[in-house]
Amino acid sequence: MRAELPKRLLAGQQQSFDELLTGLDRALRGPQGAQLAQQIRSRFPVALIDEFQDTDPVQYRIFRTIYGQGGKEALFLIGDPKQAIYGFRGADIYAYLEAAGQAEAEKHTMTTNWRADRKMVAALNALFGGLAHPFVDGRISYAQVVARPGAEDLWQSPSLGSSPLQFLTLPEGLCGVKGKRLIKKQLLALIPDLVAGDIAGLLAGDTRIGERSVRAADIAVLVRTNTQAAEIQRALRSRGVNGVLQSKASVWASTEAQECLRLLVAVAEPGNEQLLRKVLATTMLGFTGNDLDRLNQAESELYALMGRVAAWQEVWRKNGVMRMLLAVWQEHSVTERLLVLEDGERRLTNLRHLGELLQETESRNHFSPEMLVAWLSQTITAGESGEEAELRLESDEDAVQLVTIHR
Repeated sequence: MRAELPKRLLAGQQQSFDELLTGLDRALRGPQGAQLAQQIRSRFPVALIDEFQDTDPVQYRIFRTIYGQGGKEALFLIGDPKQAIYGFRGADIYAYLEAAGQAEAEKHTMTTNWRADRKMVAALNALFGGLAHPFVDGRISYAQVVARPGAEDLWQSPSLGSSPLQFLTLPEGLCGVKGKRLIKKQLLALIPDLVAGDIAGLLAGDTRIGERSVRAADIAVLVRTNTQAAEIQRALRSRGVNGVLQSKASVWASTEAQECLRLLVAVAEPGNEQLLRKVLATTMLGFTGNDLDRLNQAESELYALMGRVAAWQEVWRKNGVMRMLLAVWQEHSVTERLLVLEDGERRLTNLRHLGELLQETESRNHFSPEMLVAWLSQTITAGESGEEAELRLESDEDAVQLVTIHR
């Protein structure tokens, strides 16, 4: 794959994002590298690289080659190593630390936190500022900061105390056998219930933000993965608290995308009984194993369903994919059935989102049903992303925000 991919990109006159970087890096180190660097400096005499903690060695080498000549051009590297969270994408915190070490005489640190209130800033200073080396790597330090002038202390909770930085502790009964430590897997299983219980307590208690009681929408839970967010969402629901996921995950990676593909494939070939059975078995249409088995004995019902699929195809060809989807969802009470499921709002939001994307693609490209099926299959397989495909909030009601750290 490593050898073949560059060849295919070259043959197709395409470049990946990685190739854009490595290609520029090679050019800067080539025979005409000095001339290229000078041309870039002339066009961009001052460069500000934000979020530099998420850089990698190739990017840093490019910046250093272009701007490391000691001329009147300026390079500003702006970053915070405590926020380095993109190691899975190749970001290398050590590239940042190397750059910071080389710029020791020209390092500047912001001393004012413009976002947090006074008590939160004081709590963070107490937590991280009491140690000479509060982080694993001794080169990452913590600079004491002050809150912005006029910052208010909005958090008020007589029962929990005045500090906005609170720690959850395990109840004694959950700590396992005395003298034995809980393993990581056991702890992870406890966290959703502990967090949800704490949030429910906040909402039912005397906590205030400024002059009003705290609301669910005031609360956010930061997690690493969508799976963790879903677990906390379930725990919140069990306590009657709404929670919605904010994620950059793509709707094309959802179960509903696969189910839409099954539906479109079946409608494109209305005489294919096997394709019909596959789409009937989806959560969207809701046929059980017993329902499908009954069709073996009830040929009239099977033929009636095949007739409906043919009718859906006619709607699709005459009026477009969205009208067809709406007809299917109405005939099979998809909205009503999904909303009784624990994650029904999420599923329904995904289906509606997919319908809009399919309609837009069909209209823009003048796709026939067969062409739209091929496009959808390819899009799902390729794992397409993009802002328009990001999962939408399943509800705009007052709800706890569940956010992944990479959002």
